[in-house]
Amino acid sequence: MVDTHKLADDVLQLLNNRIDCNYRVCVVLVGSPGSGKSTVAEELCQVINERYHSFLMEHPDAIQNSGTLETALDLVGTLKTLLPNEITTLNRNQGLFTDHVEDVNFQPVKYPAFTADNKKCTTVVGRGGTANAIKIVESHNPISFDQLALDSIDIAQIVPMDGFHLSRKCLDLFEHPEAAHKRRGSPPTFDSNNFLQLCRILAKTSLCKAPSYDKSCVTASVFEKISKSFSQAVPDIFIPGFNHALKDPTPDQYCISRFTRIVILEGLYLLYDQENWKQIYQTLANTGALLVYKIDIDYPVTEKRVAKRHLQSGLVTTLEEGEEKFRSNDLLNAKDIDRHLIKVDDIIHIRND
Repeated sequence: MVDTHKLADDVLQLLNNRIDCNYRVCVVLVGSPGSGKSTVAEELCQVINERYHSFLMEHPDAIQNSGTLETALDLVGTLKTLLPNEITTLNRNQGLFTDHVEDVNFQPVKYPAFTADNKKCTTVVGRGGTANAIKIVESHNPISFDQLALDSIDIAQIVPMDGFHLSRKCLDLFEHPEAAHKRRGSPPTFDSNNFLQLCRILAKTSLCKAPSYDKSCVTASVFEKISKSFSQAVPDIFIPGFNHALKDPTPDQYCISRFTRIVILEGLYLLYDQENWKQIYQTLANTGALLVYKIDIDYPVTEKRVAKRHLQSGLVTTLEEGEEKFRSNDLLNAKDIDRHLIKVDDIIHIRND
C-alpha cells in the first residue's frame, strides 16, 4: 500500500524548498485503471489539508492579511476570444464545436461568462466544448480572513483528469461513434486540448511569486510561510469533475482556489508520450516545482478491482461481464500507458498492490 503520509512529507518539503520562487507546486500521479490513483490522490490531499488545519487551530493568528489587492494574473491572454455570434453558435450546438470534436490540434478559445453562483468569469473551452470548460474567476476584493473559517482554507486540491472525458454528446459526433463509445477512456476520448491548457494555466500560477513577508519573524514551519504569503492576484479556477452515475462530466465540480498551494493532478495519460499529452510533463516540469509518481501494479490485481467497480456502478450486471469489459477496454488502456510512458529520469515508481 502507498504511504500517503510519506508522500505528504515529500510534497510539503518541495513546497518549503520552492516557496520563495513558486506560489504553488504540482504533483502528478499516474496509474492504470484500478491502480488506486484516485484514492491515493484524495488521501494525500486530505492528509495535507488536515495537517494545515491542525496548524491553524494551534496558531489562529498565523495568517497575514495584507488588505490590498494585487494586480491579477493574465493566464489566458494569448487565447482567441470568441465573438458574440460564435458564442451563440456554440450554445445552439449544445456547447460543442461540432466540426472539431476529433481535432486534437484545435486551440482552446475563451469568452466572458458567469459561474453557477453568478460570478463573472473567463471560460476556456477546447474541442470538448463547455462540458470540459475551465472557468477563471478573478477577485475584485481583498481577502478577508476574518470572515473565513480556518478549517475551510485548504492548501491542497486534487485535479482529476476524469472531468475531461468527452461527453457522450461529443462522442456521438465522432466519425465512428459506436467505436468511440466502446473505447471510452482511451486517449482520443478525452479533451486533451483543454487539459493541456489547464496545465499551462497552472504552470503560470506556479511561477507567480508569493507576496513578500517578514522572514525574520518566521520559523522553519512551511505552514507558517504559507500562511503569510497567500496571493490576492491568483484567481479561483473551476474545473469539471465526472459523474459516474450520469456517465458525463460535471462542470465546476472542483475549485483550485487562491489558497491552493499544492495541486495534485491524477489520471491515466499525464505521462503519455503521444499528441497533446506529451506536452504536460514538460509544461509542469518547467516550473521547477514538480513531483511525479507512477503507480506500478499487476494487471490481474487491477482486473479484479475494475470488474467489481463496473458491477457496482451498473455498467455490467455480473462480475464476469465486468472482467470481460476490463479485458476489452481497460486492459488495453493500461498496456498503452505502460508502452507509451514518457522517458524522463524523475518519475518515482510506487506500488499499490
